[in-house]
Amino acid sequence: FKDFWTLRDDRDHAEEQLKIIPNREELVAQALDAIYANQHPLKQQILWLQRSYMERLAATPVVADFRQSEPVKLGTQPGERLYAISWTGVIRSQNLFESVTLHFEERGGWHVTGGIGELRDLVDDLAGGRHTLPEMIGLINQAPWIVPRTIERVTIGPYHHRWTENDELIERALAAAPEGEPWMLRAAIERAATTKAAHRSRMDALFGREPMEAGPSVRYRLLLAPLAIKQLLGDADEDGQECAVYGVTRQGDLVS
Repeated sequence: FKDFWTLRDDRDHAEEQLKIIPNREELVAQALDAIYANQHPLKQQILWLQRSYMERLAATPVVADFRQSEPVKLGTQPGERLYAISWTGVIRSQNLFESVTLHFEERGGWHVTGGIGELRDLVDDLAGGRHTLPEMIGLINQAPWIVPRTIERVTIGPYHHRWTENDELIERALAAAPEGEPWMLRAAIERAATTKAAHRSRMDALFGREPMEAGPSVRYRLLLAPLAIKQLLGDADEDGQECAVYGVTRQGDLVS
């Protein structure tokens, strides 16, 4: 996760860095000068690699604040109208990465009548971690061409280490792993499904909406940390709340 944010920062500053690094022709000339002076062109080799890395990042949208996939039809039989659509995004204010998948049934041929744009607008309203899953189902109910069925959200983060702004409980947990670079990574998986048709008001009937009631949402919380921190926390987070805690050994194995 730390590498993800590092990559994102590099991508944001790639063009700026390329202005500082000499171009390839200059690097070749400098390397030849070093070789003729009986020196190893180590500096030029490093700058060449940096330039190649930054050029690739500058030309490729490796990390995006928000990315939405095209809707995918799940049913194969004639008349089946079950679709799935997913979107991912970075919530900078909370240091989170979010991935959401919505399963829904189509009404009214929205994909034929230009509903893709409307669907994108709807997803824009849902994205960004601003709403609970039942609230999201309520927003989806306002779209007459969608009958929501299930929605799942995976969030990764925040990522805590020595240089983040931590409270006393997190600092205490990090202190349990004095060797190396202590860290803690949170994640959560949430799921909710609709259970039955909700009360249909006159406005719903007028606009062709078929609102659905959301059932109880399920949330599974995880915490990943070095094994020493796992041994301190047990099966709870630093605040004592129940949580699945996984310890990572020096060899990279997971201990539950």
